[in-house]
Amino acid sequence: MFVNLTERLAHRASRVQQELDQLCREMKWRPASEIVARLGAKQPAKEVNEEKLKRLITRRGVYGDICQNESEASIREILLLANNHVPTAMKVMQIRGWEGAVMSPPAFFEAGSEKVNPEAFLMPKYSI
Repeated sequence: MFVNLTERLAHRASRVQQELDQLCREMKWRPASEIVARLGAKQPAKEVNEEKLKRLITRRGVYGDICQNESEASIREILLLANNHVPTAMKVMQIRGWEGAVMSPPAFFEAGSEKVNPEAFLMPKYSI
């Protein structure tokens, strides 16, 4: 019984990933407004939820997070377009960052005294 459930879950996860990959191929160069519309989001919010925005902007400091692909202004725009629905906003960012992720390594101290801020770089996800 548990094996059957596990197989069904694995099959569903694989199907969802394939659908997302197809959506990414189709929408990767489209404006955020078109991506949000394709995802079936409601009308855009009139005002951005500042708490949600703050949390997404904080994620820009996490190495390898999808939010590093976006600027603060684009995160604000995506969140507004997604009607402050974070899962939809995250999916938009995932579609926009499908081919590669901006990796912004954290700062560190060299020899204990000199602060070094490494440059961000683009890490390709797929070879196309």
